[in-house]
Amino acid sequence: MADFRTHLIVGTAASGIGAGALLSIGLLSAAHAPACFALGAIGALLPDVDLDHSIPARVAFSLVALAGAFALVLALAPRWSLAELTLAGAAAWVVLRHGVFGAINRWTVHRGLVHSLPAAAAFALATVLAAQRLYGLPVEAAWLAGGFLGAGFVVHLLLDEIYSVDLLGRRLKRSFGTALSFGDPRNLPGTLALYALAGGLYWLCPPAGGLGQRLLDAGLYRQLGARLLPAHGWFEGLPGLALEGLRRLL
Repeated sequence: MADFRTHLIVGTAASGIGAGALLSIGLLSAAHAPACFALGAIGALLPDVDLDHSIPARVAFSLVALAGAFALVLALAPRWSLAELTLAGAAAWVVLRHGVFGAINRWTVHRGLVHSLPAAAAFALATVLAAQRLYGLPVEAAWLAGGFLGAGFVVHLLLDEIYSVDLLGRRLKRSFGTALSFGDPRNLPGTLALYALAGGLYWLCPPAGGLGQRLLDAGLYRQLGARLLPAHGWFEGLPGLALEGLRRLL
């Protein structure tokens, strides 16, 4: 199993590369790119929400709960006073950190229901729903937000699966196959409930519209390929930008 530091670094890097790539071809707007990047990084930590005995895990999920509380405050800010927002934010943090995450930690085992692909889908779809219903994001932006969180979640699962292979010893560790799973065979009712939850969230989410077709369009990937390397020399215009920045400072 990859450690906390590896998950954080690789998940953040993958999310940053993805956000930059989609931003460069116009599929992701500059207004939504920072939020998508942050959601991808958060998603890379979520599968270990059922592992609460380590200090990094406790710190990480306190920060995730804080991010969720802050997101709620932003959604309610136009309507409530500062005192109300403070109380709502504090209550949301307590509910997320000690209610939701605490319940998951008590009711699940590590590498069980949460550490699975249907859990990734459920978290991603819940993000789509929140982004569209609470924040009024356009449908495509909401689906991209959920996609980043889900992608970060899957990156975590893939890393754990990769670490289950002992390349030097040329063998598979006992943990192989438990990271990237379709549910928990030890908990069939819970697995079925998780699939039902994901299906219900999908039913509640708005249709993705033309986003799916755009993501499958070969022209999009040709455009992305054309952006991989500079067309007119490396770091074109950098001296001019540096001089302009220096002029403004002076």
